[in-house]
Amino acid sequence: MAAHVAWLTKTTNANANHLTQESTVRKILVQQILVRTAAHVMLVVVVIHVPARNRTLDFYVKKVLAP
Repeated sequence: MAAHVAWLTKTTNANANHLTQESTVRKILVQQILVRTAAHVMLVVVVIHVPARNRTLDFYVKKVLAP
């Protein structure tokens, strides 16, 4: 009986650790998706606004993206 309880405790702890790892991985993936989405939005804004102001894309990228 004690061996069964020890096995059950070990298995439960392993499952809890696995769930924690999954949660961490999920958070990291969500952060990466948000960063990529923000980068794409910035790129779209640059592409739309640059021609409107008669500036070249290179000038805008050098000014904004590479301080």
